[in-house]
Amino acid sequence: MKTPITLNAWIATLVALMAFTACEEVTDVTIEESKTYLVIEGGVFLSNTTEQHIRVSETVPFFKSENSRPVTNAIVRVSDGQQDVPFIHERDGSYKANIQIQAGKTYTLTVVYNGKTYQASAAMPALVEAQNMQLIYKDLTDDPFADGNKTGYAASIDMQDPAGTRNYYLYKLFVNGQSTFFADPGNRLNAIVDDQYFDGKFLRNVEVNNEWLAQPGDDVEVQLLNISKEQNDFYYTLFTLTSGNSLLGDPPPAPIQGNLRNVNDAAERVLGFFQVAARSSVNRTVE
Repeated sequence: MKTPITLNAWIATLVALMAFTACEEVTDVTIEESKTYLVIEGGVFLSNTTEQHIRVSETVPFFKSENSRPVTNAIVRVSDGQQDVPFIHERDGSYKANIQIQAGKTYTLTVVYNGKTYQASAAMPALVEAQNMQLIYKDLTDDPFADGNKTGYAASIDMQDPAGTRNYYLYKLFVNGQSTFFADPGNRLNAIVDDQYFDGKFLRNVEVNNEWLAQPGDDVEVQLLNISKEQNDFYYTLFTLTSGNSLLGDPPPAPIQGNLRNVNDAAERVLGFFQVAARSSVNRTVE
């Protein structure tokens, strides 16, 4: 059974892989503590709430027990060209602000930490509504790739794709408030998709993580996010490099560059991604 995984855990895994696969000496190998990277996660979302969250942390050496070290003293702000909103640190490196988000505006994140300034910008896509969740009973007893329960209910939704614009979608499934979003090579085709072949069409019964089956009494939520091409490409790379298919002797995974940059030092690698996405959701309880 695969375990749902966070973006920060993905990044920690990749940093560890880079440290190990980069060592090619057969004898007298000394494994040094891996380099520390700044990690910035979260973003701003056009949704039914104005509450926005950004998390700032640092990676830790591979042999440490924790995945990351929270950064609690950063300056975090988001601007749309008209308003510049400060984020307040809550706990464990998580910063919060309330911002009224609008489609079409460009949002810029600025993080100041240790005398360095990091930024990322993206335009907010239009909101696409997730509609009419269906729950379809399935028996996956004979499917060796099924996750979790072998029998139960798979979730699907309807959606209307806007015509005339290239849209990129990310689908997420939550069961009883817990994400089922995990590293799986199949998610390159299932969790992220673009509308190249269905521009402007109404889609029915779009299955979301149909190998994760809910049970009677479970609360099921499907989130539909309209994301940028850059974010789509970022997740595609993450799914590819964390799919567990690497073999001994394969080239080490390349560090994944998101959309964040040190404005004074372009050579510094910053991990994570500033998400600017329109998010809708639909909920239903399995009867």
